[in-house]
Amino acid sequence: MANPSESIGLLSRRAYRQLLRYLRWILDFDFDREFAPAEREKLIEMLAPHGLYWWEFYEHPLHVHVGVLMRLIGLEEGFEKATHGPDGARLAYEYLFSEAESDDFSSIPAVDPKQLSLVANALIALRYSLEAACYFKATINELVAMAKKGDQEALVRAARIDKAVLGTWIGRQVLAIAQLSKDEKAKADLLGGKPHKKLRKYRDLRFMIRVLEEAKALEGGVTQQVIDLIVRDLGLHTESGGDAAKNVRDLIRILR
Repeated sequence: MANPSESIGLLSRRAYRQLLRYLRWILDFDFDREFAPAEREKLIEMLAPHGLYWWEFYEHPLHVHVGVLMRLIGLEEGFEKATHGPDGARLAYEYLFSEAESDDFSSIPAVDPKQLSLVANALIALRYSLEAACYFKATINELVAMAKKGDQEALVRAARIDKAVLGTWIGRQVLAIAQLSKDEKAKADLLGGKPHKKLRKYRDLRFMIRVLEEAKALEGGVTQQVIDLIVRDLGLHTESGGDAAKNVRDLIRILR
């Protein structure tokens, strides 16, 4: 049995488990399934006076986006205190996990419709941005930044996840140019469908590879410790038969 406090790079094994757990919770949340039609209408009616504008969050780096959200729900001060220690990265994650697992949501300003609308928009943007990281190993915030530097394909990838990204400054500009120039291919690319099913197959693994890289857990290569985390703790390996460890090692090398 693996020790949850064991470090893999800058994070503990428990932290990796929880990151994946919350990622799946965010991405697998089905709005249409969770809410009845009347409830959806009520929620939209409640948010409508203050607008839907989540794509505006894509204009900022992800850390700013998350920072604003944390301040809105009252976690910023505790998070900042948690990071001041000998193991800042681990303490910060542990703090967020303990808050997320608690039943006390009194800090969320649900009584203020304008504040609630801001939180809802930030959460919607975060959900789509994390989904992009699962498919393309770059958040929508990062893809928008790349598009501003001239990488039009980055905008196409972002639009595969959330068409609302076309409401950003760069999205409007690229779409307008395509329309004025009658570039039907460019418009079709921007308005195309979801990512191919082959990309969806290893959605969680792509995200975890990014996390492992950022936590400096892959600097020594794909070690047995990393393989154990992927196969045993996270249960991400779904292929039947063969050498699971070798298959995971090969997959990570291909997807990096």
